[in-house]
Amino acid sequence: MTTNYGHRTGFVSIHVEEAHPALSVLTLVATKDTYINAAAATTNYGTDTQLILAESAPNPRRVLLTFSLAALPTSITAARVKRATLKLYDLRFTSANPNNKFAEVHALTQTWVEADVTWNIRSTGNNWTTTGGTYSTPKVRQQ
Repeated sequence: MTTNYGHRTGFVSIHVEEAHPALSVLTLVATKDTYINAAAATTNYGTDTQLILAESAPNPRRVLLTFSLAALPTSITAARVKRATLKLYDLRFTSANPNNKFAEVHALTQTWVEADVTWNIRSTGNNWTTTGGTYSTPKVRQQ
């Protein structure tokens, strides 16, 4: 996906310990992005132009993103990555105080297919181990 596709906006900046300054910060755009919805547990949103995040009960919606590391030069190894920063932008935010909005970020522990994934399944014929997406705990560091 592109950095700004409809209402979808998100990218990861990879900060690398490099001798060459031009390679010190690399930006990756999500290669897969969608959301899943507890209230519509069998609906796929893989072609929607919006990502909707709502963690409130009883009907949470979770955003799923995948970033391909194939675009990184082969000289960039995991040991050389100093940090990765996920940036998401809310293009429809209407609250008077946007500074009070937080989201937890977790690494999914199962693969998923953008055209198939729902709250119940990660791909056709393959359920999530835990409905709503199987992910690692604790959450990725939050700021």
